[in-house]
Amino acid sequence: MPDEQKKHRLLIVEDDARSRALLMDVLGDSGYLVHEAADGERALHELRTTRHSFDLVLLDIQMPKVDGFDVARTIRSDAALCDLAIIALTALDRPEHVTAILQAGCDAYLAKPISIGVVREMVAGLLRDRSELAHEQLEIDQESTVSPPRLVPSTVEQASSLLATIVGHAELLGQSAMIDERDRAHLRNLREAAQQLRGLAEGLPWRDR
Repeated sequence: MPDEQKKHRLLIVEDDARSRALLMDVLGDSGYLVHEAADGERALHELRTTRHSFDLVLLDIQMPKVDGFDVARTIRSDAALCDLAIIALTALDRPEHVTAILQAGCDAYLAKPISIGVVREMVAGLLRDRSELAHEQLEIDQESTVSPPRLVPSTVEQASSLLATIVGHAELLGQSAMIDERDRAHLRNLREAAQQLRGLAEGLPWRDR
């Protein structure tokens, strides 16, 4: 059994004992760690009190006490559970039912009677997608904490030198008799801006090559 699957813990929530036992056997044989709950109330208790963290819930929609819609909404509203993957198991397959299932927070649904092969594929695919998303998010978080790039000395020196040239040209043009007072004012502003940029460039962090 693949090590990756051994890491995944599933909760099967189904009020029909035979269906629940079948799913337990099939997914257990596929290498997953499986737990069970016979109704929504027990499912929420299991999710909140077990010392293990779950990765995915197979959730029957039509159940006594607390139905699957309420369980899904509760999971999504709970900060400790909201990242769980949820696959709905349902005999409700009309478009409005499917919409309600997805709006309640389920990631996918399987229409009853359920194909064992399809269950295996959907569970594996959803867990794989979640793992990839988590990995991508981790990379983004790590990139956001990386120190800002540090410039090599030559880059800082080149920037400072170019800005010094601009300052010099602005001063020379400002002394020309052909420049009127308005253009001379623009040149003063240009010179002052270049001087400020030069000061900023020389204050940038740098590193050795």
